[in-house]
Amino acid sequence: MPVNTTAEVWVPARRAFSVARDEAEGARFLRMRDGCAVFAAGSGTYRFSAPYA
Repeated sequence: MPVNTTAEVWVPARRAFSVARDEAEGARFLRMRDGCAVFAAGSGTYRFSAPYA
């Protein structure tokens, strides 16, 4: 993401702890909602992955 921006990242997942993410310090777990783990992320590059089975 560009400098000085923030976003909510919605990752389809059954549980928050099953989501693997790079640059963990920049992405903060917020809540589970509608079958997704929601994270707050600031500027930077992120990679999220989660099994959804």
